[in-house]
Amino acid sequence: MKNNYNVTQNDSSYIESQEIIVVKSKPTTEPKNQMEMEPAADQQKSPIKADEMPQLNHQKFINVNRNIPVLEPRTTEEELLDAEIEAMNKKIVPGLGEGGEGVTLTGAEKILADSLMKTEAFNIIAIEMKKRLDRYVKRNWTDKVRIIRAPERLGLIRARLAGAKAAIGKVVVFLDSHCEVNLGWLEPLLARIKQNRKVALVPIIEVIDDASMNYYQGGQDFFQIGSFTWSGHFTWINVPQKELDRRGTNIAPTRSPTMAGGLFAMEKDYFWEIGGYDEGMDVWGGENLEMSFRVWMCGGSLETIPCSRVGHIFRSFHPYTFPGNKDTHGINTVRMAEVWMDDYKRLFYLYRPDLKTIDFGDVTPRKTLRQKLHCEDFRWYLKNIVPEKFILDEDSFAHGRVRNGHDLCLDFLQLDEDNDYFLGIYTCHPSLESSQFFAFSTKRELRRETGCASASLETKEPENVLMTSCSEAGGDQEWKVVQNGHIVHVASKRCLDSMNSTTNQHVWLAPCNDASSTQKWTFDVYKTYHK
Repeated sequence: MKNNYNVTQNDSSYIESQEIIVVKSKPTTEPKNQMEMEPAADQQKSPIKADEMPQLNHQKFINVNRNIPVLEPRTTEEELLDAEIEAMNKKIVPGLGEGGEGVTLTGAEKILADSLMKTEAFNIIAIEMKKRLDRYVKRNWTDKVRIIRAPERLGLIRARLAGAKAAIGKVVVFLDSHCEVNLGWLEPLLARIKQNRKVALVPIIEVIDDASMNYYQGGQDFFQIGSFTWSGHFTWINVPQKELDRRGTNIAPTRSPTMAGGLFAMEKDYFWEIGGYDEGMDVWGGENLEMSFRVWMCGGSLETIPCSRVGHIFRSFHPYTFPGNKDTHGINTVRMAEVWMDDYKRLFYLYRPDLKTIDFGDVTPRKTLRQKLHCEDFRWYLKNIVPEKFILDEDSFAHGRVRNGHDLCLDFLQLDEDNDYFLGIYTCHPSLESSQFFAFSTKRELRRETGCASASLETKEPENVLMTSCSEAGGDQEWKVVQNGHIVHVASKRCLDSMNSTTNQHVWLAPCNDASSTQKWTFDVYKTYHK
């Protein structure tokens, strides 16, 4: 994207005091967004001196001033953005992660290289525990970086709170340390906040490969927005058609039900008005969904800004430990569920029964905040913000365990539900567990949260049942449940059958046979039958 916002030193009247806050954080393991991408070619070595950056891993070998792919939009709103860029105070809160200072410096150098950053109005506040960057900062960023030394490990959430409390400007922008901003990334965020102060804004997150450090550029027309799973995790979804129609153009602000959490911008006063972060949460995890639900339910909005692009390293593992080996993500998510999900927390606990009795601390201050802000309930959020979200025990004619007379239940067999897999059967659990929760939906699907049972349309021979992404288009995913216990695949007119399978094996589709006990199935709960 072309940057046409050349605010120079002489233009600083447009910008009041701006500050960047760098907060110690870690690379996350949230899923990658599925965008069309092209890698960057520039992989030169970093000029950082070895004595300034001890104990670095392979990430030091990226050039802190390397070139990365820049997207040229088909249409622009430069006149609008130029008009809206006036007088916006800002602080950016990236993190200083251990073992990745080359990445940290690359991100910070790119921020400081932005033309807006060249004004006296912008600075960085760095919050970290270990004294790893002092010499580099003193030599290169004396006028731009202020380090706030944490006496102990704070974790991402409390470190960001410390950074935000130290900031004095009008807008706060949080960035993980393992980020690399693209050209013209900042102006669209400031412009949108100028239009509407009650927004939390996220850039399009482009992927930096955690092994090669290649930067993968997203496409212009396709990107994804955030959602959530009932197990309490962030996930990516395609932009619904209704939102595509509402926003008008492919560079307009796009509403997002949730955010990944590592990268976002808000007006500072609004950040505190809406409740900041939950100070009872520890280290990392769950804070992004908590803030997402809170912003939407309490009168704000959460948007993706397509003209703002920032690269981010996603890792398949946690490069750090959790204090006391606690499941901080799980405990934090319990706090979120207890305060914001109302009765729908039942679905979270279906997936995480191990957390039902865990000590999650005192959430009274957060419940008081919800009352003070006159927030909507979670049913409102589901209906108005993410209406496409499947509610397992509401959007269905029948749900629960699906068992036959041989004490075998449908089961996903702990397979990876992010990919297609064959539907299985397993000995029925004494009580309902998430692995055996299935629904016959009001759209006549045999499904789980995001996966639907499908089969061939033509063949009449027995075959296994494939679980794949729900299309909501009927066809090979349309079923009917009849009173004799058959679960019938409509297009092929075959019936679900355990045949000779035993526990931990696959279920079948076979020609319907009224006399077959292996084709008779019952759900735990029926609302109505559909023939």
